[in-house]
Amino acid sequence: MKNTFPKIQKIHVINLERQPLRLNEIQRELTYVRDCNGESLWSMYEKYTAVDARDLGDKFLKDNLVDGNYNLAEQLFVEPQPLALPNQFDLESPIQMSL
Repeated sequence: MKNTFPKIQKIHVINLERQPLRLNEIQRELTYVRDCNGESLWSMYEKYTAVDARDLGDKFLKDNLVDGNYNLAEQLFVEPQPLALPNQFDLESPIQMSL
C-alpha cells in the first residue's frame, strides 16, 4: 500500500540577523527530527531574514500601517497559555506593542 500522507518538502526558518543563537537552537532541534526517509529536517530548511522592527523606527505606527494596540484576549488567541486562568485576568486589558 502506497503512503498517501503529505511529505515535508521544505522547512521555512525566519530569523533576525541579530539573533544567531536562535538560529543555532532551531538547527539543533531540526537536526534531531527526521522525516519518513530518515532525512534530517534541517537538510530541508530555507532561511529568510526577518525584518527587524528596531530598524524601522515608529514610522509604521505613525502612518497607521500597523495597529500598535491590542488586548490580552487577542494576545492569548495568538499565543495560548494553557496554564493561565483567563478568569483571573482582565482580558480587555490594553497592551501597547513595542518595537
